[in-house]
Order: sequence, then C-alpha cells, then structure tokens
Amino acid sequence: NTKRDTVQGILDLTTSAPGFRNLIINGDMSIAQRGTSFTTISTQQYVLDRYQFSVQGTTTGVVTITQDADAPTVAEAGTDFARSMKIDCTTAETLGSADAAIRIRQKIEAQNVVHLGYGAAGALSTTISFWIKSTKTGIFCVQLVNNDAVRIYTSEVTISSSNTWEKKTITVPGDTSGGSFADDNGIGMSLHFELAIGGDGDAATADTWENGSVSTFSTANQVNLLDNTANNILITGVQLEVGSSATDFEHVPWDYQLSRCQRYFCKTFPYATAPADNAGYGGTIRARTITSSLEPVANWMFPVHMRAAPTVTLYNGGAGTAGEWYDGSTSSAAARVPLKSEVLCNIDNSGSALSTAAFTIQAAADAEL
Repeated sequence: NTKRDTVQGILDLTTSAPGFRNLIINGDMSIAQRGTSFTTISTQQYVLDRYQFSVQGTTTGVVTITQDADAPTVAEAGTDFARSMKIDCTTAETLGSADAAIRIRQKIEAQNVVHLGYGAAGALSTTISFWIKSTKTGIFCVQLVNNDAVRIYTSEVTISSSNTWEKKTITVPGDTSGGSFADDNGIGMSLHFELAIGGDGDAATADTWENGSVSTFSTANQVNLLDNTANNILITGVQLEVGSSATDFEHVPWDYQLSRCQRYFCKTFPYATAPADNAGYGGTIRARTITSSLEPVANWMFPVHMRAAPTVTLYNGGAGTAGEWYDGSTSSAAARVPLKSEVLCNIDNSGSALSTAAFTIQAAADAEL
C-alpha cells in the first residue's frame, strides 16, 4: 500500500488535469466568442469572454481592445501563453477631478466564492497573479471587490520596464469585517484592473479592506493609460486562487474553457463568427411550417446550463434586419422569444402565419453578471 500510495502521489503531482484552483474563467484570454477586436467600446461592454470594459462616469477617451498573439513565452514565463488581451488608447484624455473610472474587470458568481468564509474569523486569503506588459510605466491599481458587502481591497503594482512582460503577484487577506457572500448565482466578487481614474476617485488606501465608494477606485498613485495614444497595455495569465502564494498558472483544455464561458454567453454562429445580422450563414435553428395557417416554432437548447434565463438576441442569417426568420432568399416577419429558461428558449413568429416553407434563424444568449 505504501508503494502504491507513493506512486499515486507522483501521478497527482505530475498530472495536467485541472484542479479548479483558478476562480477566474478564461484567464489565458483564449476564448473570444463575441469577436477578437472591439473598436467602438460602450461604457459597459463585454469583450473577450468573461471580461467587461467598464466606464463609471464620463470620458472622451477611446480604446480599442483586441485578442492579441503577443504573450509570455516558455523562456519568459516557464510556460507558454498563446493569447493576451490588449487595450490600446486611440483617443487620449487628461482626466479631470470629476471624470470617469475606466477598468477591465471580471465578475464572479457568489456561489463560487462562498467557501472563502468572508465576514467571519478565519476568512481565507487569496492570491492574484498575472502577466502584464505596457508601454506606460508606473503604478497601476488592482482591486478585489466583495460585491455582496460593497468592500474593496486595493493593491498597487508597478510596471518597471516599458514594453516588457512582467509577472505580478498580490496576496489579499480574507475580509473578516465585511459581510459574507450569498450562496447564489449573483455577483459575489469581482477583480478589477484599473486603467485610468478621475481625481475624485483616487482616495483608496492600499493593502487594506475598506468600504467601497466612488472615491475608492484607486490610490492617488494610479497612472492614466489614456493620456497618450502611444499607450497600450496587455494582460494574460490571470489567476485568483485560495492561499497566500501563487502557484503556476492552471492551463485547462480549450473546450473545457469554452464550456465554462458558455454558462454566461453562447451563440449559434460558428465560433470564429461574431454574432451579427446578415452574417451569411442562413441559420442553425430551423423550423418548418406545415400549412400557410401556421407559424414557424423552434426550440434552442443551450450548450450548457446557463447562469440564469438569458437575454436572447435573434439574427436573420441571410438578409434583412436582425430578429427575423430567414426563408433562404428573403426576410420574413419579426421573430420573438416567448419562453426561456436556463436550459432552452422557444422562438416563434409572434403568431403570424407565413407561407409554407423552411425557416432558419441565428441567436445569441447572454446571462452575464
């Protein structure tokens, strides 16, 4: 038995199977269902899967966000990364005292962090690690947010060398003074990478849990990534794990990572096609009317159990406007989603009769936090 246990221990240490250490989904930036380039960025927009570009306040600055092939190599990182997320300033802005907080963030379901035991003695520490590269040197702030209790922990990381991949590690003590996480599918925790903060939002204290407010988006040392169009920043290898030290990045199979992302967003389009009307694929959801007095009706079974009943957007895959069935040559009357759950949605034609024909439609489902 001793020999067998020893062999099993060696296998456990050398296996590449995921141990579910990383609380961040798509930390290696490999999944991009919505597209690989985002040039018109709204104030709250999901870009690469699970990551949201967020602007709180007003800004005239503009960025382009892309999935980039520039990433740390084995020689640099001891492991190979194929992709990163690049945030490139395309319209500069000098932020004033009342201007925006601009960040990249990922929100985490409360039921996935409830085991951290926040709000009580013995709350578990966590460690954040990531690779970062920027033309802009100086201090950037990273925040771990207890959303259920509106508590924040702000850390400063320094980019020392321009245009050079650097690994950063932050250990965050468990929050014993705030509230606990709800055991549900709402927002429990979020990880923020601050990019630029207006003057009124830079009053956070580094390395301490404190009550969050509009003045605690960063410390006063946060640099402004948007002050010059020559500025860009790239991030990959993001990991958030229990414990007081960082382990090697947890690489997981691509298809497994995709299925985790599909809990929050999925589509009927081919993976490499961003959801769009008139994308030239006709449709993968199909329905056939039997007589001209009937309407097309179809069910879309989502590929995984989604976080919540999603918002479903319908697309005509051949011609005409979004939200229409396609009969192979022309558009038809508007389609709708009368019923939906976490596992499927029903699509019909608002009760209107159509000519006897086969109809198709494309769709995307969004259950992001």
